Amino acid sequence: MKKSLVILIGILIIVMAYGVWQTSRSPEVDLAPIAAICAEEGGTWLADHKECENIGVALCVELGGAYDGCTSACRHNPDVTAPCTMQCVPVCSFSG
Repeated sequence: MKKSLVILIGILIIVMAYGVWQTSRSPEVDLAPIAAICAEEGGTWLADHKECENIGVALCVELGGAYDGCTSACRHNPDVTAPCTMQCVPVCSFSG
């Protein structure tokens, strides 16, 4: 009886831990439709960074992105010593 109870509790702990793990994972989002809308609306899709440049805040929010109206045009340049123009680029970022 005691051994069965320990086994049952162990199984419950494993099932609960799996449930917590599953809910903590961010679901994979298919960004292909978002990339298409970005291009249709005159934006530039940066697939490696999951970003759409040069779209408005309303469309970004509608698509579920995070809007930054003034981010660096050089934000993805790995050479931090490279010259960079001081200009704002509106960017809509997506995680997933």
